[in-house]
Amino acid sequence: MGMCEGVFPDYRANTRKELEEELNSAFVAITRAKRWIFVSYPLQRVMPWGSSKSQTVSRFVTMLQK
Repeated sequence: MGMCEGVFPDYRANTRKELEEELNSAFVAITRAKRWIFVSYPLQRVMPWGSSKSQTVSRFVTMLQK
């Protein structure tokens, strides 16, 4: 899974309700793993317009670590 800010949660999720929906989607994706799940994020991503952008780990990963 690519768990970086702007992807999970989506950059368009601005309200508390939208962020809770994103968190629920992440929870469902993680708990439905049959055997193993590797949660990762890229250090950089190539954007659709061709430039490279640095990425940061999702706030959801921090929640998983607790």
